[in-house]
Amino acid sequence: MTTRGADNFLVSQEMTTPVSDVTDETSSSSHDETKSTNSSPGGGQSTEHRLYVVNRAGTGEASYLMLTSDRAAVASYRLHTEIWKPTLDVTNFGVAVVDNFLYVIGGFDRQRARHLSRVVRYDPSEGTWVTCASLNVARAKFGVCAMGGMIYVCGGEKSDGRVTGSCEVYDPEADSWSKAGMLPQPRANPACASHRRELYCAGGYFGNTSHNNLWLYEDYKWNEVDVHYPHLLPASLDRCAVRCWTTPSISKFFRRYICCLSGVMSKVRGKDDRPMFLTDRRAFSYSTCISAMPKSSDTSDLISPWNLKLPAMNHARHSAGAVALGYKVYVVGGTSLETGQPVRIAEYLDTRTGIWEEDFNFRKGDVSNVACVLLAVPKIPVSERKVAYRLKWVMW
Repeated sequence: MTTRGADNFLVSQEMTTPVSDVTDETSSSSHDETKSTNSSPGGGQSTEHRLYVVNRAGTGEASYLMLTSDRAAVASYRLHTEIWKPTLDVTNFGVAVVDNFLYVIGGFDRQRARHLSRVVRYDPSEGTWVTCASLNVARAKFGVCAMGGMIYVCGGEKSDGRVTGSCEVYDPEADSWSKAGMLPQPRANPACASHRRELYCAGGYFGNTSHNNLWLYEDYKWNEVDVHYPHLLPASLDRCAVRCWTTPSISKFFRRYICCLSGVMSKVRGKDDRPMFLTDRRAFSYSTCISAMPKSSDTSDLISPWNLKLPAMNHARHSAGAVALGYKVYVVGGTSLETGQPVRIAEYLDTRTGIWEEDFNFRKGDVSNVACVLLAVPKIPVSERKVAYRLKWVMW
């Protein structure tokens, strides 16, 4: 069956195929492989829990590690790499997961030199890709976050190359996009995070500089979090990684905190000087539930919601992926602005000790611009997936 998808993509698919439009390869790792023992109760089909590192630089690569059944730790350090054709030659797209469905949103098509409004969904249980409703505004370099079963897209770069402040929200059940307000200012490469029913947009790039904004989406509007509190980011950042920590039973260190990790920092020495851009390796966290009364009318007596005492990362990087596994907060991939080289060493912050530790290397593949997602995938042998592969994507 052949249909025409968004942005004139021809989609030829057989819906009975059990696997995705991928080729599956295994690359070297700095650790030996251990077998994953994830299985479903009652002796049914077993399931693998995977940490995917999705390339957003156009190579189509999606590498993954096996996780334990509770997703609290890495079960196998043998790195596997798949090639996802829907992401091939597409850069700076958004990635979000809702109900174990992975959505690839927008981006910039390098072959056709145009921004995309295309949205495709990957079902790991069936291994199929389908085309969803398109964005109202084609864009790349935007912030994206899932909250309450919905997907929010914030800002980004439009087809005319201009930075926008428009936002959209996607309802997977209705397969439709609707407007979600305007950011107070346009932003490209902002960081988005959700905590319970709160959605935050931090930093980003606009006007030849990075910014230190922190905005909250509520009542269908974007506003400053609270003008009476020092809620601005401690530094002007874009392309930083964020991760919300919401596991109080494991550690109180990050409970109810949004963690901001590394990124590109801009500094201005003089009023008329151009900003300097540096790769930051600092980590800091923001409390979403701080409450304090001022001792006087002077706002300097207020308690800051920012924790600036977190240890700095071992490697400065931007455009990295971040994920929380148990008591560890991982930062994976990214690029150093000073060297222009990708950072191949993945590291994590041990929230029990407050120390950054290196974990594993990417010896192959492009990890210069990545996103991290967690997926549950049926345990199907690689050979069967290759034989069963049917889905074809043709760009024209």
